[in-house]
Amino acid sequence: PQVWSQTVLLVNFDENDGFFDHVPSPSAPSKDINGVVYGKTTLTDQQVSYEYFNHPAVATSKSQPETDGRVYGPGVRVPMYVISPWSRGGWVNSQVFDHTSILQFLEKRFGVQEPNISPYRRAVCGDLTTAFNFKTPNLLPVAELDGKKTKAEADAIRVAQELLPQVSVPSQQQFPQQEIGIRPSRALPYILHTSAKVDVTQKTVKLMFSNTGKQAAVFHVYNRLDLTAIPRRYM
Repeated sequence: PQVWSQTVLLVNFDENDGFFDHVPSPSAPSKDINGVVYGKTTLTDQQVSYEYFNHPAVATSKSQPETDGRVYGPGVRVPMYVISPWSRGGWVNSQVFDHTSILQFLEKRFGVQEPNISPYRRAVCGDLTTAFNFKTPNLLPVAELDGKKTKAEADAIRVAQELLPQVSVPSQQQFPQQEIGIRPSRALPYILHTSAKVDVTQKTVKLMFSNTGKQAAVFHVYNRLDLTAIPRRYM
């Protein structure tokens, strides 16, 4: 108990090739085959250059494909469990995080510096601190374990379950259902604004984006008259 009372356990999942995910990735602006950037960021070209596949293979590499200048990611969304005394209660955090967020969390906790995190990832991806309640973590009572409070009782349940037959595949398949109800959610570090200005004489529409929050955000713009066109992204 003494160890777990001071422990944060982060459980990550492998990506699933994008199945079930309908939200586009907050990537850097894409480029066409001529290197034209579709969008804009508040970072310099040098700061955002790490987000494009322009790095030649090392001499010992045998499988790296040819560089194509496309953005690296971030990839599709996957779940992550944050298990600790400071994250109890079934809270949800919808802030943008990626694999560098764990390194940023370690930086925050231990005062170290990881030089391999790009400026773009630091701007867009959080450091996981918003997933925790460090001020009042003990407001909620400790959850009961449904009457099974000893290791022997828990082991007995596991043994009994292992003896059960495999669950048969239903003959009539159905789509999974979303759980009814809502979950408490952590506050997000974004304050997003979008407005439009239409010029009838020039037949143009100008979009104005702003984010007065603490974390960078990516705005996606699609041409609904040409959905095959490269989407524009602004950060």
